[in-house]
Amino acid sequence: MVDALIPVKVGKKTYTARVHHDKKEKYAYSGKCVELPAAITAGRTMDELKKNMKEAIQLVLKATKDVPSKPQLA
Repeated sequence: MVDALIPVKVGKKTYTARVHHDKKEKYAYSGKCVELPAAITAGRTMDELKKNMKEAIQLVLKATKDVPSKPQLA
């Protein structure tokens, strides 16, 4: 298993993904965004992982955009 850090550009910002490579697995590449730990994905190739990571980051950003920073009291 090999670890690497790769840049993932989403809009104007660049995020960092920690990539794990395991040749024994069907989806040999897995990754997790350093800045957004909820953005986790996998791919059969490094190119597929990068594409999936960009999408995962976009989904996390969209989901957290609607979450208030402070709890709302009813």
